[in-house]
Amino acid sequence: MLKPYKSSAKNKSAKLVPSAKEFLNTPAPKIIFQGRSFCFTGVFDFAAGDRNQCEAETKRRGGFCYERPNRALNYLVVGNYAEPSWVHGSFGRKIIAVLDFKSSGEKCQIISEELWSKSLQATPESRQEGQDQKKTDLMTAQQAFANSAAANYASFSSELDAIAGALGKSTPEGKQALNYRKHLNATTTHTNPSPTPPVTATK
Repeated sequence: MLKPYKSSAKNKSAKLVPSAKEFLNTPAPKIIFQGRSFCFTGVFDFAAGDRNQCEAETKRRGGFCYERPNRALNYLVVGNYAEPSWVHGSFGRKIIAVLDFKSSGEKCQIISEELWSKSLQATPESRQEGQDQKKTDLMTAQQAFANSAAANYASFSSELDAIAGALGKSTPEGKQALNYRKHLNATTTHTNPSPTPPVTATK
C-alpha cells in the first residue's frame, strides 16, 4: 500500500524552480489508468524523484508509458519542479509538444504530479499485469517506429522544400513537389519539428 500523497518540497534543493501551472488542464480531469497512456516530465516529489518508480506504479494500475509525447498520448504528468535543463525555465519541450498537439485537436491532457499521485492512491492495482505488459511492449514498439518515421519525414520534408524552392514554388514543377509532400502530411508547408511555445496556454 502506498503512503498518501504528501509534498516533500521542503526537502528539495532551493535551486529547484516550481514547474509552470498555467498549462495544466482546467478543470482538473478525472484520471483513468487502465488502458491509458502517460508521459512524465519535470522533477517529482513522488518516490524521491524516481521517474522509473512513477512509471512502474502507473503500469501496475493498467496504464502504459511513453518516453516522449505523441498524438496518441492521454496524459502528460508534470512534476512539481522544473528540470534544470528545461529551455524555458518553468516548462520544457514535452509541454510545448503537447500544447502543439492540443492546438491541432488532439485530446491529450496536461496534469499535475499532485493530481496524478492522488489518483494513484484511489486506483487499485490491476490484476492483468501480464496482458498490460504486452500492451506496453506493443506501444513502446509503435512509439519507436513513430519516432523514426518523424525523423525521416523531417529530413525528407526539408529536401522537398529545397527542391521546390530551387524550381520555384509557383512553377508547375515546384507545385508538384509541394503537392507530393501534401499527400505525406496533409500540408504544403514544411513542418517544424520544434514548435515555438505559445503566448498563452491552451485549455
